[in-house]
Amino acid sequence: MTINPNHLRILGEMPPDFKILLLQHSEDSSVLYAGLYEKVKAAENQKGKSVTGGLICSKVVKASVRRSDLQQLHKLLQELKDLNAQTRLKESRRCGQNQAHEDKDGQLDDCFRALLEEMENYLNPVLSQFDFSCFSVRSPSISTTSARAKDKDEKTADKPLPDAGDSVVILADRTLLEFPLEALSVLQAKGIGSVSRDFSLQVLHARLQTDEADLPPKSAQKMQKTPQIPSRPVESDNKKEAKGGRGVKGRGDQSRGIKAVPVNRVLPPNSIPVDTHRFRYVVDAQEEDDGKQADHSSAAEIMRKTLDTYASQFTPLWEGFIGHERKRSLADLEQMLMSCSAFIYSGTENFFSCVPPAKMASLNMSGCQMVFLFESVPNRVSIQKRRSSRASDGPLGSAYLFTLSGVHSVLLNQWHSSAAADAQNLRSLMDPFVSL
Repeated sequence: MTINPNHLRILGEMPPDFKILLLQHSEDSSVLYAGLYEKVKAAENQKGKSVTGGLICSKVVKASVRRSDLQQLHKLLQELKDLNAQTRLKESRRCGQNQAHEDKDGQLDDCFRALLEEMENYLNPVLSQFDFSCFSVRSPSISTTSARAKDKDEKTADKPLPDAGDSVVILADRTLLEFPLEALSVLQAKGIGSVSRDFSLQVLHARLQTDEADLPPKSAQKMQKTPQIPSRPVESDNKKEAKGGRGVKGRGDQSRGIKAVPVNRVLPPNSIPVDTHRFRYVVDAQEEDDGKQADHSSAAEIMRKTLDTYASQFTPLWEGFIGHERKRSLADLEQMLMSCSAFIYSGTENFFSCVPPAKMASLNMSGCQMVFLFESVPNRVSIQKRRSSRASDGPLGSAYLFTLSGVHSVLLNQWHSSAAADAQNLRSLMDPFVSL
């Protein structure tokens, strides 16, 4: 990765619906800086020059902060992580009565609210200097012509698309990335459609650069995506061959005869398409034991249902592993990672226990638009192992490694989760992805 010396020109290439919030400490953590980057307004054009788009830095502020306040914030964060780990561990063991779980969940909510309040107070000296009224109102709906408007069976009138709202991206330093910044009150406005985070302006710009060879044909570009927080894909009508749907040996020849049913959908403005024929997945077998409850399906069941429900459209070309259907090797995982447009992992172990970090850093995943990591905690040994692991092994380390490999968007848990919660999150993710 290289640093562009003309870095200010990057702002001119950002989508107009982006708003970037910068949060950065000084080297000694005694000063907190904040900046807001937003769409260029006509009144802000300098010297009569016409500005066609992009963002500008509308304001930069700073405030002195005390190290003791930051230490207190970290203490509350650690208390939340410890309590959350204990709660998820009890859920995975299915021990205790319902009332006990409710009491624990109540404690967890109280702990989170205490952390959020302390985080708001810590950032208030800089955030209070901004006018965030631009987040409270959405722009009017956009009208666009349907891709199939010319068909005789379709109406020729324009179809209105609801405005998705602004896409806010938080660029925070390593210290602040540990905290739930998306929960800040200023980011709960109705005019905000999504909140993402990233490491730097350079990295964010690199994520938005997409090779045309990695995209579906223009006639089938169907999906809206924003960095780090992915949206909903739909299928393309390209007919790439795959080595057997669902990762079953001997299906390669059959997949060549699969003809996916094309579904035309309108591509929203400022979006990047994702080829839903090239999804890859790994769903851990233990999800079936620990993730299934009376009113919940396991992640494995959810994935199987998705594969079956949309078998006539695009899932036959998906590749992956569910449970112990067949043994997976490191070579299998490498091939899947380098050939996918999106990758889904749901398991009870850290993903990098399957693919060593050193190997991951050397892979080229520039064709992968999205990665979803649902890592749950099965037992106390796993929790203690994660506590003693290096910082690079945590959620931030995972995001760093996938970013280094060229992945454009990463979605993962910020702290421990249960198998049941991950299965529910996978369901809520897959339903809108494939049922538009």
